[in-house]
Amino acid sequence: MEHKFNRNQRVEQEIKKKIAFIIQYKIKNPYVFMTTISDAKISKDLAYVKIYITFFNTLDENYDLKIIKKGMKKLQSSSDYIRILLGKVMRLRIVPQLTFIYDNSEMQGRYISNLVNNIIENN
Repeated sequence: MEHKFNRNQRVEQEIKKKIAFIIQYKIKNPYVFMTTISDAKISKDLAYVKIYITFFNTLDENYDLKIIKKGMKKLQSSSDYIRILLGKVMRLRIVPQLTFIYDNSEMQGRYISNLVNNIIENN
C-alpha cells in the first residue's frame, strides 16, 4: 500500500498547526496576534522550516506596511521562544530552525480579482 503523504509533509502539517496555536495563545504581542500561517516548507533533513505568514489585519485595503514590518520583526525575535515551545509539544529528534516569511499572495490575488472585476464592469 502506497502512502499518500511522506514524513516531511506530515511534519509540515503538524508544525503549521502547532505554531498557529503557539502564536495565537502563547505569544502576547499585539503585532502578531492576528496572524495566519498560510504554508510551511521543511527541509529534507527536518532541520529548517520556512513558515509563510499572513497578517489578518492587512487584508483591508488601508493596511500599513509598518504593521507588517513590525509584526515580522517581532516574530523573528520570538522565533527561539516559539521553537522551544514547539519542541515541548512535538516529539522530534531535531526541532527545526524557524524562519518566518511574509506571504502576500492573498493581497496579490485580491488585486488581480479587482482588476478583472473592473475590466468586466467597463465592457
